[in-house]
Amino acid sequence: GVTVTATASEGYTFVGWTDANGSLLSSDAEWTLTLAVNQSYSWRVRANCGASDGASRWTEGNDFYLCGTFVVSEDNPFVENFAVDNRLLCWTAIGNNSAEHPSNWAIMNDSEGRRWATNGDYYGDIYLVSPAIQLPAEGRAKFSFTENIDYANYYSYDGQNSVYVVTEDGSVSTTEPVWAPETVVNGVFEREFSLDAYMGQTFRLIFKYEGNNAHLWGVTDVTVAMEPAYSVTAEVTATADARGTAAVSGDQGVTVTATASEGYTFVGWTDANGSLLSSDAEWTLYPTQDTTVYANFDTVSHTLTAMVASTEAGMGSVAIDGESPASGYTSVSKTVKYMSEHTLTATANTHYEFVKWNDEVTDNPRTVTMPNSDLTLRAIFSAVVTEVTDDQTVCDSYTLRRTDNSIVATYTQSGVYTPTYDDPELGRIHLTLTLTVNSSVHTATVETVCDSYTWVRGDGSETVLSESVLGEVYSYTDAHGCVSTDTLTLTVNRSSESTVEAQTGCDSYRYTYSDDSQSAEIFTESAADAWVVTTNAAGCDSTIHFALT
Repeated sequence: GVTVTATASEGYTFVGWTDANGSLLSSDAEWTLTLAVNQSYSWRVRANCGASDGASRWTEGNDFYLCGTFVVSEDNPFVENFAVDNRLLCWTAIGNNSAEHPSNWAIMNDSEGRRWATNGDYYGDIYLVSPAIQLPAEGRAKFSFTENIDYANYYSYDGQNSVYVVTEDGSVSTTEPVWAPETVVNGVFEREFSLDAYMGQTFRLIFKYEGNNAHLWGVTDVTVAMEPAYSVTAEVTATADARGTAAVSGDQGVTVTATASEGYTFVGWTDANGSLLSSDAEWTLYPTQDTTVYANFDTVSHTLTAMVASTEAGMGSVAIDGESPASGYTSVSKTVKYMSEHTLTATANTHYEFVKWNDEVTDNPRTVTMPNSDLTLRAIFSAVVTEVTDDQTVCDSYTLRRTDNSIVATYTQSGVYTPTYDDPELGRIHLTLTLTVNSSVHTATVETVCDSYTWVRGDGSETVLSESVLGEVYSYTDAHGCVSTDTLTLTVNRSSESTVEAQTGCDSYRYTYSDDSQSAEIFTESAADAWVVTTNAAGCDSTIHFALT
């Protein structure tokens, strides 16, 4: 039963309810009427083009009787079996340039019972249009019908049968049917599809026939009915911790919503057997029986990283649950779950020691409870310092070296030095070095002499040289044990002797040189070998011999 209510505006009064012909039906402003199925709700048939039999064309804008609206409820489905003839009481136009159906459409009889059918259509697509059907706003609805196809091989030019839904407000796609078969084959088929998208709306069903030759499409058992309502229960799969919540909304098209708690993520909805139903946290289902669905959650995964700074790469290593970094790397990472516990271990190399983690925790190994975020922990190492004392006495300089012969420092003066350095074998060394630096002696002598030279060297030794030398080096160990050197560059010039003619003098004699100077010597006696000494061009003695009378 359908209740209609009339409310008069100010200044007016309600008179009564009438039908389309103006006949009074009731004087009650609120009136409940009972509608009989398949009586005043007529079907219409139209064609998409002009008929050859002279049927008049329709033009857009003509008025047609609506013939009433069938209100669907759970107790009152719309059912049409086409058990009676003459369903042409009210016509309707669909689209532009509509025309009356050609004369060669028919209601046919066969073994399946009386059906609405078309055949032999040479004049365009034929439409069968239902009465107006109204669905309630809540719930779910389903449309079904039985079709009979014969002579399918005559469907040409890609023609096929299809069903459209036209709402009373005209919001319908003229290109996308709500149902169409993938192929057209002979046979009797049960068809159905959902009308959930049209809840709360008034619409008409349109059966579109696209045959082009001698063939048949019969339709019967057209039904629009409400889907039964079932209860839905959403529960959270039992766990030891509160991982999330599950909620249900809606009546028949039921939406279940899963909300994960902090640190957890929604995995999916499952049935009682654990089979996955949906991975969507907000999921709409259409149950056909009482249903319980289970929300499944899992802990969120994050990345846990343990590392050693690159500047400390040779000092030690780290591991997570016994897993060490790959070769050549100083860090190791694992994908772990929120609130899970893991053991981090720092291992110091020889001559080094673990100090702490970068979060100031000194436990080693340490247990980490994973937070709800990525976590990186860095192990901090330091070298073990070895105290070393050394006394050295050296000549000129002292070079401090590591065990691999690399240089730490070079010192050239005596003193006490306290360097700290890292040695590849000994680790970190703190050295107290008492250093005595003795200086070696290096002398260079340049001499020009006549005939010979006696070279007295730094160690007191001497040698007589009669030949010139250039940069001759003499090395010796001095009193401090240092190697000292004397270097000599020597030029040896030669003295000369000559004999001249005999000389004669009276009472006394002085030799007269080539420059007319006279010798200092005065001779007063005759001599077979008298001589005088002067300086030659090289600066050495020049002895001149002569006989003197």
